[in-house]
Amino acid sequence: MPSIVLVTDLDGTLLDPSTYWFSGAEDVIEWLKGEGVPVVFNSSKSRAEQEVYRMALGLRDPFVVENGAAIYYQFYVDEADRVGPYWANIFGLRAESIRLLIEDLIREYRWAIKLIDEMSDEEISRLTGLPPSLAGLARVREYSVVYAPIDKEGAARMAEEIVRRGLRYTFGGRLYVVTGPHHKGTAVKALRARYPGARIVALGDGMNDAEMLKEADIPILLGGREEVAKAVGRDDLIIYPGRGPEWWAKAVKEIVGPIIESVEHQPSH
Repeated sequence: MPSIVLVTDLDGTLLDPSTYWFSGAEDVIEWLKGEGVPVVFNSSKSRAEQEVYRMALGLRDPFVVENGAAIYYQFYVDEADRVGPYWANIFGLRAESIRLLIEDLIREYRWAIKLIDEMSDEEISRLTGLPPSLAGLARVREYSVVYAPIDKEGAARMAEEIVRRGLRYTFGGRLYVVTGPHHKGTAVKALRARYPGARIVALGDGMNDAEMLKEADIPILLGGREEVAKAVGRDDLIIYPGRGPEWWAKAVKEIVGPIIESVEHQPSH
């Protein structure tokens, strides 16, 4: 069993906020792999999106999709469901179920929102800044319904109605992501059971990372947003002022490096 598990957000954390790529972090990822440290994505991104980055980085560790909706494993896991080529712990509602629960709101607020699955790849790329090659993958949602605001006030009112129905949403300034009553911290609790005794180091930059950082043994906030730090509410929160892959790599080397070194130098019994 590993002594450390690294759990990381993607957008704005491991990935550059502008390019949506991890340039500058590759060497640290390779170092973590060599040290046997699982690198677990915990992101609002879909499975299809995350598979692109996992393949590019050669990762085979578990990964968490759509704000904690499910953990996917490339190996057999007890009490998990078979989903395509993976085994999965599923915590979220399926997208079809969420859609049914809010279908009347979608009709009522049609003037104020546009669903992502109604957008072309070009529209998604313009809206999010995602490269055209990745934009279409953002549409492939298994556990969430995503919409963009056309009218800001109307879209926000719809989000309030969604919460009253027992669902959750996150809003990063461009898209509303509507999910079941889970969050990124839900997945961290489950990972702790899968890796008993391991210290969980978590890195994130946004409000939807707060629950993940609360659950970690060592929480690291990139970007230093005051409202996120307040939501985490921990005196031991480690804060870095910058975001993106270079700051991610710096934080991991500075925080995780000494932990690995101390473990390696512990006397064996």
